[in-house]
Amino acid sequence: MSEMKDMATETRRLNHICAEMSLPNDLLKEALEKITKAVSNVHDGHERSRTT
Repeated sequence: MSEMKDMATETRRLNHICAEMSLPNDLLKEALEKITKAVSNVHDGHERSRTT
């Protein structure tokens, strides 16, 4: 029974570590999406000005 408690404790600890690591990853993905969208908008604006 003690072994199961130890495993449950370790599982909680690992889940906590995983959650801590995924938050910065999600923030980086969100920032990259915003940057990509901004660059795309700038690129599209330049393309329009060249064709007119």
